[in-house]
Amino acid sequence: MPKKPSEQDDLQQRYRWLREITDDVIAERSKIAEFHGLEQELRELQRDVLTAYERSVQLKHPRDKGDFREEILKQFLVKHGLLPNRYSVAQNRVRAVAPSGHISPELDIVIHDRDGSIVLRRLDGTVDYLPIECIHGAIQVKSKLTKKALLDGLDNLKQFKSLVPSNKLEQNLGGFTLATGLFRRFGVLFAYEGSLKWEAVCRELQDFARQNPPEVWPNLVVVLDKGYMVLGDDKSYAWKNRDQLKIETPIVYGHPDLTASCLLDFYGILLELLKDTPAGSPDLNSYWRMPLTSGSRSYSFSHGATAEMLTCPRHGAYLKRISERDLTRIAEFSRSAERINWVKAIDLAGGGEGNNEEAYERQPGMVRIFNPDGLPLTELLMKPNGVLSYDSIEIDGMTVLLPHHYIARDDLFEECPICTKEAARTAKKTPTSTGSASGT
Repeated sequence: MPKKPSEQDDLQQRYRWLREITDDVIAERSKIAEFHGLEQELRELQRDVLTAYERSVQLKHPRDKGDFREEILKQFLVKHGLLPNRYSVAQNRVRAVAPSGHISPELDIVIHDRDGSIVLRRLDGTVDYLPIECIHGAIQVKSKLTKKALLDGLDNLKQFKSLVPSNKLEQNLGGFTLATGLFRRFGVLFAYEGSLKWEAVCRELQDFARQNPPEVWPNLVVVLDKGYMVLGDDKSYAWKNRDQLKIETPIVYGHPDLTASCLLDFYGILLELLKDTPAGSPDLNSYWRMPLTSGSRSYSFSHGATAEMLTCPRHGAYLKRISERDLTRIAEFSRSAERINWVKAIDLAGGGEGNNEEAYERQPGMVRIFNPDGLPLTELLMKPNGVLSYDSIEIDGMTVLLPHHYIARDDLFEECPICTKEAARTAKKTPTSTGSASGT
């Protein structure tokens, strides 16, 4: 048996002693039983995974290295039968798509529902676009956890976890279908080795958590040759989404790999995350025609393709786009605006009395009118010749009428993108004056 280190020995010596003791115990147990626990199996697999990772150093092309290292972790999950059959590991890279129209960056490893998943688009046979409802979670894989790799990985997971599924999620549960509500996906950052000091990784992770809402925090950060980290508060760990939402002041719990069992810990937490994150078939109506996006917001034109285009006299047709700032302004005003039947609004705009209840009941759609100046509807929604003078958009579950008066006054629709680029290039080339010339 290896000699127990003294209190004067450094931490690494103590770790080595613990690992040697564990190795000796497993060796003795193996003499009397072929299987005596997942600890033995996963410790052996951890050695195999790290050996395969070290072999990948011989690959010259960075993309080849990245693909190979992702494949190592995929094979660990798939080849050894560690995942229940209802889960499937995507063979291609994946970009997740939400009903809002937002799309994640490329995700290295995605675990999705085996029975309910569909591919919305397959690009060149290498990238699959999957509905967010089909996905349980994603793992971003890094070779070496530098500061840049850590921040890039956290940002990718943030964008992925920002995607919100539709209200309707269908799960096939052995002969009957269960419709459930909104569930955020889980996100794991996995690295084979770390170049950052342990304390530095914990500090960067805590800074990220305190600067971002809990909905987008990583559920787990793994550095295979060092250990793993989870967020929590002063009372407990919180790697599940619903537990993270309760945290007000996040702190980082670091778990150094004392006994070469980091892969076992990763596997155990992964199974808990999978059980806690339902996935299933999406509501395809949510993906029939995707909304337009602007920053974190999304919107669509109520009358579809016939209302989405403008024409530039120089460059032809282009999409109507609304900036995130203007969308926020429109949504915030409209949220408190009075709801009105759309036929009644047009009736009032045309000078009617607004009392044709039979007509309003036949066409019962309710709208809100963006009218921050409180102008009379007769001046907003209809021109003197009787032509309607507004656009209609869907935003935050509301139908909002945008009068052309405000569209023109506030430049709510962005200009032709080609003209905008040309103007920016011209402005960049134009020299600016740095001072006034003096004369005599």
